[in-house]
Amino acid sequence: MNTLLESCLAHLQALVAFDTQNQSGNADAGRLFEYVKQYLPGFHIEQRGTAEQGDLTLHAYRGAPKTLVNIHVDTVPAGSGWIADPLALQVSSDRAVGLGACDIKGALACWLTALEAGPSDQGAGLLLCSDEEAGGSRGVRAFLQQAPAAYQLALIAEPTQCQAVTAHRGYASAKVSFAGKAGHSSEPRALQDNSIHQASRFLNAAQALASRYLQQSHPLYPSLSGICLNAGSISGGLKNNIIAEYTQLSFGCRPLPGQSAGNLLNEIKALADAENIINWQILAADPALPADTDSPDANGLLQQLGLSIAKPVSFWTEASLFSATGIPSAVYGPGDIAQAHTADEWVALSQLEQMTMQYLQLLSGASK
Repeated sequence: MNTLLESCLAHLQALVAFDTQNQSGNADAGRLFEYVKQYLPGFHIEQRGTAEQGDLTLHAYRGAPKTLVNIHVDTVPAGSGWIADPLALQVSSDRAVGLGACDIKGALACWLTALEAGPSDQGAGLLLCSDEEAGGSRGVRAFLQQAPAAYQLALIAEPTQCQAVTAHRGYASAKVSFAGKAGHSSEPRALQDNSIHQASRFLNAAQALASRYLQQSHPLYPSLSGICLNAGSISGGLKNNIIAEYTQLSFGCRPLPGQSAGNLLNEIKALADAENIINWQILAADPALPADTDSPDANGLLQQLGLSIAKPVSFWTEASLFSATGIPSAVYGPGDIAQAHTADEWVALSQLEQMTMQYLQLLSGASK
């Protein structure tokens, strides 16, 4: 095992030991930030938010960097099925196992290792956030509202097997409530007045719309098609012999790059009988990557850095939020998304080695 990998695993062991499971707040993120700060000599450090509220961020930069590396330090809850303590890193001949090792503390361990090994006179920029797994992205949104330094490229760490992803879907979701007219189920009007029936007709129309979208090929990203409509939950009604008076449906969909999440939700909303909807609540309307057709393209910058560019993916990341502010952005990190959020989560040692070397190249001059 080479020296760089040994250093990386030492950092990863320390990072995994911090309990940053994101349930309600993330109090241990503050302790993790303190660990990181001791390895940032000569950096200007800006810390915002609180760990208890789950929106803690740390922005550290040295010199005048043009590239920002963004890494979230929180993890999903460990859940059941772990063979060993999820907060105690286990290293075998080919992998490191631990909560967050893949998603995405491994990237931070690589970055810290590269920083230690690289020159101390080059620009470097790092943004840590503690709330990515909670949804809402309050930390990143607050950072972007503060008019960050003139970064020309943002690399958002997620498991992409050390390839740069420059396009992915957006994410949109809504909760809609339908009002029926209660009564005895023996009345023929139940067919129209039952709120469950209303929700069913709406959902059938939405499915038909999604099927039509599935037939359309994206002109720039042919590997992505459709809007990935998914009904997440539905509840309503009291008994079989009572016409259901109230039904609530939650659904999500994933717009394509260049497709407005808000416009897509409006298109779906228009499928419902407006007089039966008593509430329409948008839960999320996050852009795709690139955020829109006018967003800057990161591909040229990535090619200059010698980074491999991967096919578009369907999962959403905070890279789209950077893109929406005009910063060319890519998703880029070690590990396989298939290992994220699983029991005995692991990252391959070869991926950690590769990512460390790529960060070292970036920190050795590419981010001047």
